[in-house]
Amino acid sequence: MPKIVATFSNGHTDQYNGQRPVKAAWMIILPKGTVLSGHSNDLPTAEKTARTKAAECFNCEGFHYQSLKAMAKWAHAMPRVREILKETGFKSVKEHDAALAAARAAFVAKCQIEVVAL
Repeated sequence: MPKIVATFSNGHTDQYNGQRPVKAAWMIILPKGTVLSGHSNDLPTAEKTARTKAAECFNCEGFHYQSLKAMAKWAHAMPRVREILKETGFKSVKEHDAALAAARAAFVAKCQIEVVAL
């Protein structure tokens, strides 16, 4: 397979070493300046992957919040859920997770995402 190299607007390059027939590449610049990049099968998939990776990096950048919805399903975890709600000042799991989702969305909005066709 021929060498596939994606070049982004800031000059960052990313070489693809896999075997899939990729047709797009994505790059994320996190608020602290960290650059992440990769390749995808097509442009819509590249866009979705970049946004998902940026949302995952919400925790990488020093935010250590977790969704309580999954924890609240387990009876043995309820004391910890109540403790987290008390520590954070939220009245319910729903309120906590809504605030978490809003904070994560704000973080993703601060990230610079670029997708290029190959």
